[in-house]
Amino acid sequence: MDAPGKAKSLIQWIRDRVSEARVQGVVYGLSGGLDSALVGALCQRAFPEDSLAVIMPCYSLDQDMEDA
Repeated sequence: MDAPGKAKSLIQWIRDRVSEARVQGVVYGLSGGLDSALVGALCQRAFPEDSLAVIMPCYSLDQDMEDA
């Protein structure tokens, strides 16, 4: 798999969705898991100045909050 190429494709997909929504950036949930870490990295690359990670209160392990 061409990981750098896939990342570029996903970053462009994020930019396209944001443009279609007529907004200026992204807000995403960060849980501390690998999936939200990947989403965060892609969003940060797509919108370095206009991305916001949100950690919502949850009832899981303290380590999960630290990881996020």
